Amino acid sequence: MKRLLLILNPCSGKKRANRALAEIVSIFNRGGYDVTVYTTAARGDATQVAASRCREFDCVVCAGGDGTFNEVVSGVYAAGSDTPIGYIPAGSTNDFASSMNLSRNLLQAARDIVEGEPRTLDLGSFNGRCFSYVASFGAFTRASYATSQSVKNALGHLAYVLGGIKELPSIRSRPATDSHSASMVASASTGRFRSCGVVTLLP
Repeated sequence: MKRLLLILNPCSGKKRANRALAEIVSIFNRGGYDVTVYTTAARGDATQVAASRCREFDCVVCAGGDGTFNEVVSGVYAAGSDTPIGYIPAGSTNDFASSMNLSRNLLQAARDIVEGEPRTLDLGSFNGRCFSYVASFGAFTRASYATSQSVKNALGHLAYVLGGIKELPSIRSRPATDSHSASMVASASTGRFRSCGVVTLLP
């Protein structure tokens, strides 16, 4: 029997994955996987457990939001492993999952991981940190980190919009004399493509 590590962020979104956990594990069991579940307790947990244990498993699955998924990707990448990564999008906005056309239905996402074929995912690097979808800096980027989980759970995507609005009074324009002095909003994207929910990493 194949082995699967399920890394669950129990605080993601409105905690939907918590309520569906038994059914998710059952889908993996019926798909031929012996499942080990790890629940995160703090920021960085998913990276740490993915890095230290990914080589023990045939597949690592993340159940959480975009941040948790990026932590799992970072951990597997840091380990230098080619272990496939599955994603069950259970966060507040799930932008990355939307860009990949993944099912928002948690049980269907689990089925897609069992039944689908892995796709290759390009990774970007920004100041020594890898990213799987987008890396940003400048105005409004702090909102996604400063917004509390309880507010995200209650308001979903609107929580980020309100967080950005709160930053408006602190934004000041500056004359740009060269590329280094310009205040800007910038992002880098790894592109859009269809996927079944299982990816392998291509740095």
